[in-house]
Amino acid sequence: MGAANTPAYRGTAYVVFEDLPLGNYGNRIPQLSFEVFRPLADPDSAEGLTRAVTMIPASGEFAYATQGIRKGNSGSQTADNLNALTDTADMIVALDRLQTMAPMVESVSLVVSWFGNDLRAGQCQVRPKVELAAKNTTPQVWSVNGVNRASASLVSRDDPDRPNFGGTPADFTVVQAIREMKARGLRVTFYPFLMMMCRMATPCRTRIPTTRPVRASPPFHGEGGSPVHLQRAMSDRWTRPPRRPRKSRRSLAAPAR
Repeated sequence: MGAANTPAYRGTAYVVFEDLPLGNYGNRIPQLSFEVFRPLADPDSAEGLTRAVTMIPASGEFAYATQGIRKGNSGSQTADNLNALTDTADMIVALDRLQTMAPMVESVSLVVSWFGNDLRAGQCQVRPKVELAAKNTTPQVWSVNGVNRASASLVSRDDPDRPNFGGTPADFTVVQAIREMKARGLRVTFYPFLMMMCRMATPCRTRIPTTRPVRASPPFHGEGGSPVHLQRAMSDRWTRPPRRPRKSRRSLAAPAR
């Protein structure tokens, strides 16, 4: 046909498969879904004006790794951080999409969470935690500040014994993420983040000085399965003054003559 006679299908995205094996899909075409990313042409859009972003999820043992991490025994392994693409780490995919959708971004704050166990600063212990006590991973293993998986504490669990949070990102994943972003010309800020998980034995409901009563949220099962109450104190400067009782209004109209 030649380039001049080939339809461009402008405005339409399409894919072509050549000799796709269908044996694993019941000998029929599988259901497929696609995501298309492109920068917006308008420089006045939010994506075009954004210069700095905050990188989360902050928790997840290997969420920031730029290499593929697999978990399980040698006979049966699954990917730990290959969720978006089967051959590319989630962190790389996220950065590719970020720079595609918001090409003017210059700075990234990388959020990394540790865990505290007491609202009283003098008694609070801040530690890295893991999701599972036993977890075989390759080619790297979890370690934070010299603490390995065997000696680390667990994040809190829900009733089916599933982790409520991801674990603290491993040190090597933070280093990999920073190196990758700097190689892309981005400025990186390390952003420590503290998550609180407290036992009821340690007074997580310690009263914060205020003239108004402290309102506690419903209990949340924290460290060791013990219920946790997250409290909120309202500052006087943001509270409404008490309402005065309304007085009955009397008619001021002159009596008719």
